[in-house]
Parts: sequence; C-alpha cells; structure tokens
Amino acid sequence: MENVQKVYVYCDPRFTNKGKGYEYNFGNKGKIKLKHKPFYIGCASWRRHRRHLYKNAQNKDLSERIKKIRESGFAPIVLILKKFCLKDRKKAFRMEEKLIEAVGRKDLGTGPLLNKCDGRCGKNDPKALRRILNYNLSHCTSGENNPCAIFTNREEDLILKEYEEGGTSHRKLAAKYRARSKTTIARVIGRAIKRRELQ
Repeated sequence: MENVQKVYVYCDPRFTNKGKGYEYNFGNKGKIKLKHKPFYIGCASWRRHRRHLYKNAQNKDLSERIKKIRESGFAPIVLILKKFCLKDRKKAFRMEEKLIEAVGRKDLGTGPLLNKCDGRCGKNDPKALRRILNYNLSHCTSGENNPCAIFTNREEDLILKEYEEGGTSHRKLAAKYRARSKTTIARVIGRAIKRRELQ
C-alpha cells in the first residue's frame, strides 16, 4: 500500500459533453481535462479514495448517484489527479479545495459536484467535523479495555509524527509501540490528527 495522500475525482461515464470532455482551470496555473463529467472530488490516503464504491457514504446524493450509474449498466470512474507525501497533506487539501471551487457544487448551483463542503469536510463544515470526531472518539475512549487508552497524548503525537515522516507502516508501529494491532495504531493516528486540527 502506498504511503501517500491522493486527490481524486469520481466521474460519470454516461456523460461526455458530446465527446468534448470537461476542462477546468484552478489556482494560478492549474488545469485538468476530463473525458467524463465529474460528480465528486475528494482527498484520502491509502485506498480510501475507493471507499464510496463499497459502502454507503454519509453523503446520500453521492450514494444515490453511484447506484444510478450501476443500474444503467456502467461503473463510476475513479481517477487519481495527484499524489502527495503524507507530510505534504496540507498541499493536497489545498488542491482539493481549489478543484471543488473551480468545478463547482450542485447544492450551491455552481457546478455538478455532489460535495457538501469545499474540501476537507470539517474545516468548512462544523457539523461534519463533529461527526468525524464523534466517530473516532467513540472507537477510542477511556477505559481499561480500550486498546488506545495505553497511550498518552504526547505518545500519540510521536506516533503520528513518525507515521507522517514515512518509511513505516501501521503494522511496524504496532510492533514498536506494543499496540494490540495495526487497527489500534490507525485509531491512535486518527485521534492525534483530529486533536491537532482542533488546536
């Protein structure tokens, strides 16, 4: 698995703009050209850019669009627009925001995207951030049976720093810090990231 942050786009294969495709300018010199109509732009690490294909998203419009595409006998097209090192994740988030602004959101009447925020949901949408935090904290709260409770905030920050510097995996970190599993490390990293974003 690649230790990178990816900016990605979901496209609808049913629409090609009469073969002309779709072209968008973003930022100072950024430009993308797509053969098919985009309907969602996101930013994720590992393989999470494909998660919407296998589980219902909290974004009901997105789930409904994917369902309709499949019912029509097609499959959503998922394209990686650019990859960033995890330590450059802020650059990835900025690119995501610029792309969403350039393409436009359907709920705002500015474009075809089904995104409900301007990128990095939570930064611009307090309700989305609370939803993410509640999920992470419900899986990693205090208690003697909680595998995350063995780490202090300082230790979690150290784990996050080592993870973002690259060259290691959840499994290796779990072994180094004697965590129960790589899933425990993933939750610890998630907690540290959310705590940092709230500072």
